Amino acid sequence: MSQNPSVENDSTPSLSTATATNVTSEVTTADHAPQVRSGTLRFVLPALKDSDEHRYGLVPYPNCYQDALQSAIEVLGKYRPSMTTENIILRYSQKNREGAFVWVDILPAHWSQLVHPGEEVAIYPLYNTGVPSGPEFVRGHLLLTFGTRTRSRTAWSDVSQKHINSEIDRPKSFKEANRLIQICIREQSANAGTTLVDLDTKKVRYYYFKKNAQGKESTDLWVAFPPAAYQDDDVWRACVPLPGSIFGFMLE
Repeated sequence: MSQNPSVENDSTPSLSTATATNVTSEVTTADHAPQVRSGTLRFVLPALKDSDEHRYGLVPYPNCYQDALQSAIEVLGKYRPSMTTENIILRYSQKNREGAFVWVDILPAHWSQLVHPGEEVAIYPLYNTGVPSGPEFVRGHLLLTFGTRTRSRTAWSDVSQKHINSEIDRPKSFKEANRLIQICIREQSANAGTTLVDLDTKKVRYYYFKKNAQGKESTDLWVAFPPAAYQDDDVWRACVPLPGSIFGFMLE
């Protein structure tokens, strides 16, 4: 098996890499359909910062592109909550003219032809579906909900009726989110005749929401932004939901 590019030395940032082992080769004859290849696939999720650590996961070898995406999310998605099968792609490891290993794009239909057990693939963000990078950050509106905690449960404000005061622009940083939330609170306070909440004296925490059993995004299921999102804009942009999604916040 040829040497593959290491996570640490790859100059292009990736979300994860995978290595397959324990191979049963695929056999194709005129009388037989291709056999399903067995083995395992090891996923590696590189750290975002030097102070963090890489995350690893092991799954049965997936025999198609879509299954590989789904397996990566199932085993390591808890470390990158924003990853979905719609906003990541797989790239194949290959040598360039200088003899260095690089990640190259492949078509999903060519998965079994190009990617064999024992080789590596990398998972990259698909920027044009919403995972941002610099100027390609996708703008749009988010449906805002405000969370309050009692001793036994968390309640979120109603998002079933959209109106101008319940929507904000999709923020590309924690700082921008606070500014937009402050404006929204100010407008709602003026309309309701209530006292303005001063975000400078409050600790704001943000949340995104998952799909329920019916496949619809709902305030019944929420996930907190990781602590790194409040310090690192790149982490924030990987977590903030796509336009049209529900975006929650709480004051502590």
